[in-house]
Amino acid sequence: MSMADSEEKWRASSSTDSLPSYPSSLEDGPESDPLISASDCSDNSDNRNDSRPSRGGLRTTLIIHRIVLILTFILLIGGFIFFIGGLVSAIIHYPASQVHWLALESSKHCEGYGARKYWAKMGPLPDRGWLDPMETCWALENEIRGRKMKPTYCEDKGADRGVYGHWIVDFDEGACQPFWEGVTNKGCTAPGSGLRRFDAHLINLDYADGWKVMCSSTPADFNGLHFNGAMSCAKRVDGVFGTWEIVDGGCL
Repeated sequence: MSMADSEEKWRASSSTDSLPSYPSSLEDGPESDPLISASDCSDNSDNRNDSRPSRGGLRTTLIIHRIVLILTFILLIGGFIFFIGGLVSAIIHYPASQVHWLALESSKHCEGYGARKYWAKMGPLPDRGWLDPMETCWALENEIRGRKMKPTYCEDKGADRGVYGHWIVDFDEGACQPFWEGVTNKGCTAPGSGLRRFDAHLINLDYADGWKVMCSSTPADFNGLHFNGAMSCAKRVDGVFGTWEIVDGGCL
């Protein structure tokens, strides 16, 4: 064999034989590295995935945090408003709570049947411009004959004399309850009038009272009828008399 033939065989042999291949980088995966097992690699991948929260979970957490912050802010604002409102109310109503009625006085005469007038001065009034004395008067109760009553009307008599409340009491006023006596049929008012006249004497009348007011407000019952007072009144030498003219078919 010549030297040329042996050189040619060596080249052919070197061209067909190949060296074992190894991965050039870690991108080829665990299968390409005989020193790293597939199970070790998969465990590392799972650990990386478990420690990294999902986008959906982060978004939900942020929303919950925002809701909690908003609710906390609302509660703080509400508590602040409630506190300020209570403080202002206490400042405004404290002086009004100190105001009361002074000595109660009553009229010597009656205002009507079973009714008498009472009045009282309100005090002490604080020196505060935002306290309305008339509004306080209308809301302030007074006890009269065992009952709590707000004024029938209020009267402002000026800075020097003050504010007064007035009550018209129409219960438990026996001295203001006269009555009718001797109801008398006076016959027809006129032929064909269809009206019959009745008179009665007003008894138990205090002459300090207004006789017209008492006569027109004292109730009467006769002939099966009820009247809240006389239809007309007259003061005579022998007393005060009331008159009624009622429909009667016998006067037609």
